[in-house]
Amino acid sequence: GAKKAAGLLLETTRADADTAPALVIGMGLNVNQQHFPDSLSDRATSLARASGQEAARAAVLAYLLGTLEPLLNLCAGGGVELLMRLYSARLAGLGQPVTFYESATAQPVAGRLAGLSPRGALQIETAEGLRTFHAGDLTTHPR
Repeated sequence: GAKKAAGLLLETTRADADTAPALVIGMGLNVNQQHFPDSLSDRATSLARASGQEAARAAVLAYLLGTLEPLLNLCAGGGVELLMRLYSARLAGLGQPVTFYESATAQPVAGRLAGLSPRGALQIETAEGLRTFHAGDLTTHPR
């Protein structure tokens, strides 16, 4: 449905000026969680709640890693543009109203999710025009 069962945290890092930048990806997935805080209950779910049955966490992890491996290999093989197209095609909320909270200011920016820039930054169509963001929190539910 429209409820969220997973989330990603992406951060670029570089050890020093001579090191190529790396992307660190943190991933959270609600597998068998049944109860959520009142502040999240209208927009959060888990695989168990969505399917009506508990999932074997080891099997979910194995499936997830098996799904990610070809995508990582695609990136390593220079297929970043293809990966960006695949990701953009499944971008939740595309064309829908969203609120973005910039990391630096925590100020809300309202608009419609326009997609990703060629370099992977989030783009939002606002009343002032198209804006590009590199860090922050995106939600379809204003705080």
